[in-house]
Parts: sequence; C-alpha cells; structure tokens
Amino acid sequence: MMKKILKYSGLVCALGLLTACSGGEPSKQDIKDYFVQKNLDMAFMFQHPSTEQRAKFIEQVNKALDIQSYECKEVEGFKKVWDCKINIVAENQPQTATIRFNRDDSGKIHGQEQ
Repeated sequence: MMKKILKYSGLVCALGLLTACSGGEPSKQDIKDYFVQKNLDMAFMFQHPSTEQRAKFIEQVNKALDIQSYECKEVEGFKKVWDCKINIVAENQPQTATIRFNRDDSGKIHGQEQ
C-alpha cells in the first residue's frame, strides 16, 4: 500500500513540475522559435515551401540568429503575459527587440513586437 502511495505521489510531483515549466515565462528556445517562425512566414508569404525547403531555411535562420540575452517582466494585471527585451545578433548585426509574449491555454507562446 505504501509503495502505491509513494509511486502516485512521485507521478503527481512530476506532472506538477512539467505543468509549471510549460506555463511560465518564455524560454530562450521559445524566443528563438518565435523569430524562426516570423522569418519563415515572411520568406514564404505567398509560397508553399516543400518540407526540404522549409527545413533548410529553418537551419539557416537558426545558424544566423544568436540570442545574446533577454529579460522578461510580467505585465501587471495579466496572467501569462510578459514584456521581453531581447538582445540578438542576426547576420552579424546587433539588435534589440521588445516583444510582448503571451502563452495560450495549450501552452503555445505568441508574440507581438512593441
């Protein structure tokens, strides 16, 4: 009986940790994925790239994009909304971007440049 309780408690703790991690402020990977998707949308705005073209483009953007640092602050009065200042180097050009991110109920991150 005690083994079942411990096993169940461990599962509940693990699920709690996963939920906490997926619903928090944007990670560096979330931010990078946002920039990759934005570039992909702009590059193929009126086209339908093949899987191979898409993969090659994503690889190129990932290589050209270096997120140096970022800082996110919760927006007061909102749940799951952050204003983030991001310092990036893209194609050897240093840039600073300010983006408001929000996370929907499914955990997906969305952004809008400020």
